Amino acid sequence: MPRFSIIVPAYNVAQYLPACLDSIKRQTLFDWETIVVVDASPDESAGIARGFAAADSRFKVIEKSENEGLHLARRTGVLAAQGEWTLFVDGDDELMPGALRSLSQALDQQPCDLLRFGCVVEPAGASQEACDAYAARANREFPPLSGAESIYLAFEQAGGYVQDWRAWANVLRTSIAKRSFKEMTNERLDRAEDSYEFLVWLSLVDVQVTRTDIKGYRYQFGRGVTGSGSLNAQTFNKHVSQFARCMQALRDYADTYKKADLHAAAEGACAKLAEIMSNDWHDRVADEDKIAAAQHAASVLSADTVASELMRIVRDEAYTYCTHDEAPQLDAPIYEWAHLANELIENETPSQRFKGFETMAKTHMDDVAKIRALNAGANERIRIFVATHKPSDRFESAILQPIQVGAGAAANRLFGTLRDDTGDNITELNPMYCELTAQYWAWKNVDADYYGFCHYRRYFDFSDERHEENAWGEVMDDFIDAEAQERYGLTDEAIRKAVEGFDIITTELKDIREFPYPESDHVATPVDQWHAAESLVDEDLITLFAIVSEMHPDYAEDVEAFANGNYSRFCNMFIMRKDIFGSYCNWLFPILEHFMAATNMSRYSAEALRTPGHLAERLLNIFIAHHERIGSNWNVKQVQCVHFNRPEPFYVPIPLTSSNVVKPIVPVVFASDDNYAPMLTTTMYSMLVNASNDYHYDIMVLTDNITAESQRLMRECLSGIRDITLRFCYVARMIENQSDLTTNNAHIGIETYYRFLIQDVLPFYDKVVYLDSDLIVLGDVSELFNTELGDNLLAAVRDADYLGNLNCKDGKRMAYTKDVLGMKEPYDYFQAGVLVLNTAQLRATMPTSEWMKIAQDPKYIYNDQDILNEYCEGRVVFLDYSWNVMHNGFNRIGNFIAKAPADVYRAFQKSRTCEKVIHYAGAEKPWATVDCDRGEVYWSYARKTPFYEKLIGLLAYSSSNNPQWTPRSMKKNPDEVWVVSANNPLRKIVDPLLPYDSRRREVVRNAIAKVKGIKR
Repeated sequence: MPRFSIIVPAYNVAQYLPACLDSIKRQTLFDWETIVVVDASPDESAGIARGFAAADSRFKVIEKSENEGLHLARRTGVLAAQGEWTLFVDGDDELMPGALRSLSQALDQQPCDLLRFGCVVEPAGASQEACDAYAARANREFPPLSGAESIYLAFEQAGGYVQDWRAWANVLRTSIAKRSFKEMTNERLDRAEDSYEFLVWLSLVDVQVTRTDIKGYRYQFGRGVTGSGSLNAQTFNKHVSQFARCMQALRDYADTYKKADLHAAAEGACAKLAEIMSNDWHDRVADEDKIAAAQHAASVLSADTVASELMRIVRDEAYTYCTHDEAPQLDAPIYEWAHLANELIENETPSQRFKGFETMAKTHMDDVAKIRALNAGANERIRIFVATHKPSDRFESAILQPIQVGAGAAANRLFGTLRDDTGDNITELNPMYCELTAQYWAWKNVDADYYGFCHYRRYFDFSDERHEENAWGEVMDDFIDAEAQERYGLTDEAIRKAVEGFDIITTELKDIREFPYPESDHVATPVDQWHAAESLVDEDLITLFAIVSEMHPDYAEDVEAFANGNYSRFCNMFIMRKDIFGSYCNWLFPILEHFMAATNMSRYSAEALRTPGHLAERLLNIFIAHHERIGSNWNVKQVQCVHFNRPEPFYVPIPLTSSNVVKPIVPVVFASDDNYAPMLTTTMYSMLVNASNDYHYDIMVLTDNITAESQRLMRECLSGIRDITLRFCYVARMIENQSDLTTNNAHIGIETYYRFLIQDVLPFYDKVVYLDSDLIVLGDVSELFNTELGDNLLAAVRDADYLGNLNCKDGKRMAYTKDVLGMKEPYDYFQAGVLVLNTAQLRATMPTSEWMKIAQDPKYIYNDQDILNEYCEGRVVFLDYSWNVMHNGFNRIGNFIAKAPADVYRAFQKSRTCEKVIHYAGAEKPWATVDCDRGEVYWSYARKTPFYEKLIGLLAYSSSNNPQWTPRSMKKNPDEVWVVSANNPLRKIVDPLLPYDSRRREVVRNAIAKVKGIKR
């Protein structure tokens, strides 16, 4: 028995076959046989093979009378093989010198069933760049793997396709090779047969070893079917049929294989093959044939398969356009392709793959539209630049043009915005100059009749109606949308009308004396106001006034009048005629340069560094006042300023991709506001610490107002514990019209309704875990996620507390459950703090709009929990009580749970000994109650988070307001916000945790002061 059987299929490779067979003949290990399978080749391949066989008996030739394709040629060779090990060499490739000896030694060193070795990739029609990329992938090193592990890494989408599918550069135990080809289809396969063969091999392999340090194979990249020539519609349609046969073979094998479930691998392989096929469609089919070719492909494969790939290509084309520095013409008809994709899927239920690509495609197409609108705005003669440094909503306008400030140092590029780091710019000064870097950029790089500037939060009010202002002189609104655009006259037509005939437009002059400063601060003038700003240095304003008076003596009078006056324009917003704007910039920027040269800012805080930006607001007032005094006769218009509280765009999450996530994904959703960020972080930390390391956790927080700082702290706390993606979705826009949403419990916020939004917010997930933010998760959340749901709507734990209430003598809860909720089986009422949601079935059951409409009905006691029980009854998988163990708040166990049916009570009590989730449901919380049941478990996790001091502060504040504890008066000790009395039991907790003169104690004092509204 030879050591190796080498299978060489030969079809139309006469010009390469001699080099291939000679590379085998020259091997330094002689114990081999080579079987050349000539697949009815019309060229001289058979004669060449016979010549080698005549000269060396180790060469054997099998000549087929009918061409049957590469797959069946390999099968023929394997069935004839006599060696211990089998490897495959394509007729247009070669073995590297010494390859067989190195492989034999490796097989002796490490027993296995399959050994994958390395390759040298040489260009034979492909570019060197493509060769290098392929070599990096093919030569990737892996530890020893089981067949199942290798299948996951090669074929499943969650595995990332990180292991390539080649049949060559593998050594397979011959017994397995024979068995595998006997189990494979005996039908012809012409495309992607390597994927099919490799999957079958791996299904029979126990151990795979990778030795890519052995570069044993010379692969000629670009020969054969890997060419890049154009395809006519007929040829492409033939290729589609060939791909379809391979896909069907993969699915058939998954259906018949009994040892393990291969369906995920087969579907993953099919998805990758569809991607390869669609890339050919995009790159090689003529534009005029593309639509008909895609329609034909949909008829052969499936509408969803082709529609998904069309959306993927639309996504990629749009993203490429958006990220191209020069913003080229978008030649690809992406809108036409997107329309075709939606047409194909119109009468089908779209797959998760389609929904994921569609979400991303829409996002990038929106960015394309923004860029096109921005390009169109370059021809506008009125240009109002909206300074921004982060994603924000924007109005549909050619005149209002977003510009990213500080773009030169920004970590993320904002799509569809101008940038202040192109052309002549001072982008590096943005930390000091703020939005002035946009002003400088426009001055130096833009030609317009009018130049205007506002802020992503603050806009002009060009309407004819006067709107109510807050105490600081601003009109307050929530969202940047079409209604707001009409309300404040921010359409292009209204802006042109408002600007016409004016030289300058600014925000209104406001009387500083009317602002709600504390009377003790005596703020009446701009100088007083500067002094009242704690982060600003008083001397800087004096320095500025001196510089202006020295550089422009004719402005001295105006400087004095402004400094001692009572009025000012704010926000540094204006629109100026071109000549005035040029004059202003020529005056402004040299003054600021002199200020920067005269001021040592090396020890300034981040806010104090923004002083030049603050000074420019004062200089604008002085500039306009001067020209009014000297009679420049400018027609100046004052308008109100609108401040939008929520300019952040509705964040549409996009699916995670195999390029950066290689483990199976567990999606987990929370809902929280910024006040609950400390509790949310504690819950997430506990969940991740106790979660399996075999999964990637896609954590989505639905919120209205979690700040960037809170998000940063959360990311720092959670990074590195497990593989995670932490994302925040601002969903206020989705419920802005739900004015009747209320809760009937003081400790429950509007965020409780956000769980109804999940089915729309995450369209690419058909199953998610939802968790409340007042939990400690001790179990493995991946185990919870893997709960089998079938066609049920969700999985949850029966609410033992509620079931005890059902048995109360007064019968009120039973009557409510039957009569109001209409539940046929009241004892199936579940607790909604821990849910596994079948979002696919929920979408099919009821749209989000209907869920939210129901939520406005005031009849419910427990709000969304009651709604879910009413509408999901009969379609619930009940979890073990250990997955939602409510703590004994206000003695709920003795008062109510003990009254539940005996089996429920016993199951609940048992769960208290093996909690997977501890739920601090109700008003009694660990951060509000010193002796809270299971509080010690909560604090063991809370102290590992950056919010620990805040939580302790809340505990101390809640406790100090309890009548049994007496806080010390601020008047007696102004340095202490609170002090716990010596005989107070809280001292045993507070003093060890918050030592005197410690930073932690100071943080707590500040937190409590903020809660109490005390200025420290």
